Amino acid sequence: MINNTGNIIGDVNFTTASGDSFLMNRGQMTGQLLMGTGGNETATFENTTDANTNNISVINGGGDGNDQLIFNNANFTGVSRLVNWETITLQNAATLNLDNTLILGGTSADKTATLSIQNATLNATTHYNSIIEANAIEPATVNNAGLINIASPTLNNSLTVRGDYVGAGGTINLNAMLNDDAAAADKLIIDGQMVEVTAVATLF
Repeated sequence: MINNTGNIIGDVNFTTASGDSFLMNRGQMTGQLLMGTGGNETATFENTTDANTNNISVINGGGDGNDQLIFNNANFTGVSRLVNWETITLQNAATLNLDNTLILGGTSADKTATLSIQNATLNATTHYNSIIEANAIEPATVNNAGLINIASPTLNNSLTVRGDYVGAGGTINLNAMLNDDAAAADKLIIDGQMVEVTAVATLF
């Protein structure tokens, strides 16, 4: 286990087979975070902003097992750096900014790929027409018990989930004109199943 509250310069590379744990509470890091392969790894970013994490070039869960990445009261931008995580959890007022396609999942065919939003925010306004998908092996699921923000000033933004969406009491924030079916609107597009959707629309 590594608990970083200071400044790490260089790669962090876990070589054990399972049970690796990394916690960054504030602090800073420059390099790669490479969790071990073959087990259940956990990495947590707590009380961090982009200023703390911008210099981490890749955050790799290792691929095998049930690897979990947790953002706890953290603000993170740069989802293309998040690789091989079966579960990504946002909690305790965290914000994940979708500035690119978010790819969930590792390398095990028998695992799921899940984004869990718990009293936190998924911000899909920093990159228009964002996509959440799984790798070629695992199905994707988004569990929303927080806020998904798609609202754009031009009413033409979209978030596509290539998998299943579970509302879980969460909220979707979007902008829309309610003139008719052809009116401009931000959109949440679900390729799989949708359960318990709650939406808050800011109307123009």
